[in-house]
Amino acid sequence: MLSGHLHIQWKAQADVFQLLWEERDGPPVAKPVSRGFGTRSVIASIESQLGGRAEFDWRSEGLICRLSVPLAKSAPSREAGHYSSPTTNGYETEAALHDLPKASLA
Repeated sequence: MLSGHLHIQWKAQADVFQLLWEERDGPPVAKPVSRGFGTRSVIASIESQLGGRAEFDWRSEGLICRLSVPLAKSAPSREAGHYSSPTTNGYETEAALHDLPKASLA
């Protein structure tokens, strides 16, 4: 049985939206040899379409992905997030993943 934890945190600060995706306590992760569909899709969306930045840190204990996107003045409020709990610096949620195949952005 595969298991692990996924920690997602986001905040809007200084006209930039930042998202942190952190996997841990799951099966070992290895940096892919080439960029897969998911990674290419994230980069195309975040960097090419939105003018942001996508960083991937392929650690053996799990992927850490940092996304940052400049906010337009007409962008929806961060209050629209679902299944989150307020923190002092934004919003975050954590999920324990059990009995699910590990899916990565590779």
